[in-house]
Amino acid sequence: MGEVLTATVTLLFCDLVDSTALASELGDVAADDLRHDFFDALRAEITAHRGTEVKNLGDGLMVSFNSNADAVRAAAAMQQRIDALGRTRELPLAIRVGISVGEATFEDDDWFGTPVIEASRLCSAAKAGQVLVADVVRVLLGSRAEVSLRPVGEFELKGLPEPVVACEVEWAPLSVQSVQLPLPRAFSIAPRFSLAGRDAEFEQVTTAWKQASVGACRVVLVAGEPGIGKTRLAAELARAVDRHGGFVLLGRCDDGLSVPYQPFVEALAHVVASAPAAKLASLLGPAAGELARVVPELAQRLPGLVPTPSDPETERYLLFEAIAGWLEAQSQIAPTLLVLDDLHWAAEPTLHMLRHVLRSERSLNLLVVVTYRDTEVDRTHPLGALLADLRRTEGVDRVALRGLDGDGVADLVERASGNALNDQARDLARAVHAETGGNPFFAIEVLVSLAERGAIYQDSDGQWRSDVSIEDVGIPEGVKEVVGQRLSALPESANAVLRGAAVAGQEFELDVVVRISSDTEETVIDALEAARVAGLLDELGGAPLRYRFSHALVQQTLLDEIPTARRLRFHRMIAEAIEGLRAPSIDRYRAALARHWYEAGTEPARALQATVVAAEQALTQYADREALQLLVQAADLFDDAAASDLQRVDVMTMTGEALRRIGDSSHRRVLLDAGQLAATIGDGPRM
Repeated sequence: MGEVLTATVTLLFCDLVDSTALASELGDVAADDLRHDFFDALRAEITAHRGTEVKNLGDGLMVSFNSNADAVRAAAAMQQRIDALGRTRELPLAIRVGISVGEATFEDDDWFGTPVIEASRLCSAAKAGQVLVADVVRVLLGSRAEVSLRPVGEFELKGLPEPVVACEVEWAPLSVQSVQLPLPRAFSIAPRFSLAGRDAEFEQVTTAWKQASVGACRVVLVAGEPGIGKTRLAAELARAVDRHGGFVLLGRCDDGLSVPYQPFVEALAHVVASAPAAKLASLLGPAAGELARVVPELAQRLPGLVPTPSDPETERYLLFEAIAGWLEAQSQIAPTLLVLDDLHWAAEPTLHMLRHVLRSERSLNLLVVVTYRDTEVDRTHPLGALLADLRRTEGVDRVALRGLDGDGVADLVERASGNALNDQARDLARAVHAETGGNPFFAIEVLVSLAERGAIYQDSDGQWRSDVSIEDVGIPEGVKEVVGQRLSALPESANAVLRGAAVAGQEFELDVVVRISSDTEETVIDALEAARVAGLLDELGGAPLRYRFSHALVQQTLLDEIPTARRLRFHRMIAEAIEGLRAPSIDRYRAALARHWYEAGTEPARALQATVVAAEQALTQYADREALQLLVQAADLFDDAAASDLQRVDVMTMTGEALRRIGDSSHRRVLLDAGQLAATIGDGPRM
């Protein structure tokens, strides 16, 4: 038997009205499916409002909260979610909810006492769709209610000697989307710990979302160092938007891959792949044919779409307008959140496209959340110019994330344990804050590392304990050591697989890693699963199956362990794997091929060919600066690859064209040199 605990707690009971009759009407299979969705919806709100599920009651739940305000907000959100679920499924779903607060006893994983009886009986007394709370809850809430409470009189409740004065929580139904889109996979992965120390920042982004959802285009710029929680803040908002009926889109930028419009293409591809065929056209707007330029799969789902042929500048304008038209059409169906993650790695065409969307005069119910590392953006960085423009633009908010303060780290430690902190746990929080500077990623990694080593542990009441003082435990020196320790806990075979994956990129595909590994596919999958369980990888889904390192520091730690010769070999093997596995869709991988062949360093002729092809593709997609980077790389390969004069002329000509497009006057000299070389070798067409 665990230790008996007496504490003040807020208890919530809920149950599904007429659950037995509904299950009988649906049949076993459909009833099971509904039950899963029903409890998923309830538990999503419990997690979002920091509640703890005490037990499953068959057709409802018993939940405890440390905060009255959280309990009341959770109840209203539960009603909204179940009401929306019922309308989506065209079923008469409704729940009753009862809430009370007071001193209760916790024993054998359950609560006992008067507040338990009051909450349970109020739930039974509530009507379908009603939330009844004991009046003491209203009194304790004071001005923190954030929802309307209406007195409904006294209730004679079974088992209680005196009537209970109660109030009703008022709530409004959510709008139900006529089109359903799943939450992007990266945002649907449940976090290890609930968001801590970011209440003010979350309130700021939530306020911007509320403004966008009633007919505005808003932007929130979220900046900070690696690991500070930029993506996590966006993910928390995304889950809240999804719960309340909005669309969520996600697009990310990757280091080292200059892919034009990458985050917009990723977000659009999610819609093309996920939307019901009958609804897809209405989501994309009237210029859907232009979108097929960047997402070729669209033409397969909506046959007959053809982009308008024109000169390059006009085609680029039509593409930009089509992207803005898509966001307008989608956000008119339901307010839309677009998260552009890691924009400090964006190719310049991506920034031009974003600027075009934000300057559009279209009617957009849209919130764009941009995350970027301000430590990597100076005044010469392409993103710097866009940020300067946005400083003069209305409807733009900025969230500068810094390390959590001491209270924020204490909040994180408390949420990790699920209990109020004792003195030793507060010492732990102070030590973690001092070591990590409040960086949430570092702090979480330190906590996990200490727990895995057994230096700290949770007792039967969930409190953090240590058999020695926190000073003697010792916090690991830096997050790299923490990541290294967690990698060392995996089998060496798993580390070998992960090192190959790290060379492939922060995001990589399973079959490519299998191809470059000396192990079987099953062994590789086991290794990646072990890393996922350890929190080092996220599984993103898709076909082919994709993974992403949970943080760039994990990938970098692995890369630093690889001898140069082996790293070069990995690059070669990855390039060959891409060529072998991705032949039907090789155009998507041109930039990756150029990078891997170049980094391999063993076959400069193949590297030159891959780089030139990638540069040609970048030019056709109007990614002129990215094309220039590739062309500089190509020129660097001339001597080692024994490039022919014709190859040199072609690279010089493309370089001159790219320079002309970006307004660099040196293009005349470059094109003149190309013409002179063509004349020297007697190539009339190239002169």
